[in-house]
Amino acid sequence: MKSLSRIVRVGVVLLPFLAGTSLRAAPPGDPVKAVFHLNEDDAREIAAGLRNIENILKETAAAAEIVVVAHGEAVKEFLRDSPAPMLAAVAKLQKTGRVTFDVCHNTLDHMGKKDSDACQDCRVVPSGALEVIRLQTKGYSYFKP
Repeated sequence: MKSLSRIVRVGVVLLPFLAGTSLRAAPPGDPVKAVFHLNEDDAREIAAGLRNIENILKETAAAAEIVVVAHGEAVKEFLRDSPAPMLAAVAKLQKTGRVTFDVCHNTLDHMGKKDSDACQDCRVVPSGALEVIRLQTKGYSYFKP
């Protein structure tokens, strides 16, 4: 119930903004580039975000490029010693060749972890927050589950 309340609050806040924007779906074949921003240690929210990515991949055939950027508390879910189901979900998406996972070096350092502690095939970027911004300037649409 608490998460439903949060969704409603976020929706109410974003509604005026969305009303002034174009919500047209990309025509089939148009490339989709998105950056998924994860910064909280909420396994349910992260799992929901990964399901969102699966759905996007189903709808866009081969025309999608998605980067998941984890920093802050979310990094805990993208370490080699993370729960097996999370690592399996990450590996499954990576195998598509259309999803990459970036983990913040600054957060790893703050946690006393090494870059090599990031999950297999995750890229380590100097700053997760900066990476989200950088990708947006390169035309990636921002998505926060």
